[in-house]
Amino acid sequence: MSSSYPDYDSPIDENGQGYPEYPSAGKHAYPGNGEPTGYPTAPGATVPNGKKNGLALWGLILGIIAIVLSFFVIPAPLAFIVSIAGIIVSALGLTKAKNFHPLLARKGMAIAGLVVSIIALIISAIVSIVIISFAGMIADTTDSCLQYQNDSTQFEQCIQEQLEKRGESNV
Repeated sequence: MSSSYPDYDSPIDENGQGYPEYPSAGKHAYPGNGEPTGYPTAPGATVPNGKKNGLALWGLILGIIAIVLSFFVIPAPLAFIVSIAGIIVSALGLTKAKNFHPLLARKGMAIAGLVVSIIALIISAIVSIVIISFAGMIADTTDSCLQYQNDSTQFEQCIQEQLEKRGESNV
């Protein structure tokens, strides 16, 4: 039974020509030290070697650190500062991307760092405001009960009453 597809198992095609041999995976299959160098490039294409946009990478790293810190109560004010640094570094990386080869510019990474840093700034600002207002409420409550600081039961009762008043006034 003959088919129109060539028999690739045979080293000779129907015209009597041999199929090209492919290099084996041995040491001579790869240039240099025998290690694979990655995917082959298109004919005439060159892959640039050079320095990559490090500011874009650091902007993204700072943004990720800031967004992680912003979800925790205590380091939220620190996340605010780190997110501002991430915004600045990402913006610098985005402007510096014009000076790099497009494959080395990391423009998308700079944009991602900018977006993540802005989101972290918003989250950390909200968390910080909530912390400050809660701390102010606690300070007001304890200040009004300081007269009972020597009697722990009266102090606790006073705080309980103050919190109940605040709960009723918020409803």
